[in-house]
Amino acid sequence: MARILSLFIVLLLPLVAWAEMAPLRSHKKVMGHGKYLLVMLYSKANGPDAANELNDLYPQSGLYPNDNSRKPIWMLPMGFEGAVFLSRDGEYLANIVYPSDCNGDGVHFYHKGKRICSYKITELAHKSAIKEACPSCIWHGLTTFDEAAETIAVEVNDGRTWTFELCSGDASVQRGEHANVGDVPANVGVVLAIALFAGVLGIVAILGLIGGYWYIARKRKTSKSE
Repeated sequence: MARILSLFIVLLLPLVAWAEMAPLRSHKKVMGHGKYLLVMLYSKANGPDAANELNDLYPQSGLYPNDNSRKPIWMLPMGFEGAVFLSRDGEYLANIVYPSDCNGDGVHFYHKGKRICSYKITELAHKSAIKEACPSCIWHGLTTFDEAAETIAVEVNDGRTWTFELCSGDASVQRGEHANVGDVPANVGVVLAIALFAGVLGIVAILGLIGGYWYIARKRKTSKSE
């Protein structure tokens, strides 16, 4: 099974690389159950966007009402790719980044268009689980959005699952039963520290017993001499 999965990933990488090397196009996405439009604009210098009507209809990337209005609710400094998730009130946006650098960011969080939090790919995935697919990389699998709780769960290739709070960017991690052994050294350090502490306590206890035995023996000797 592991060999089949590895073969599938190897076959998939060229397709991902080809898709990411395609020219970026300005686009829009209906969000919030039809209430909003998230507009991502790229320069007309990009060949495909030279005649893209979105660049003429909207002044800047950002969130707009889905009512043919051209006035943004809030704006973004630039367009970007990757999965996006919007809060119910339309104020918070999360982006699972379409990475161009394996040492770059993996997740971004925005409040009204301003970035409030971000995480590096190397913070979220063990290096052995990051697969390079020039000019990008693959570091995670399934991403699940809980709209009611406004949380995002990202299953990382090293066996862990990160859960992010959409409105704050706060993160927590759960280690699966097949989590990468690369996470073990940190746990080993904790175990060694506990073992060292227990060893010190053991030595203190032994010294205490020796001292107690010596005290009792001396007291008995003193009593006999009297």
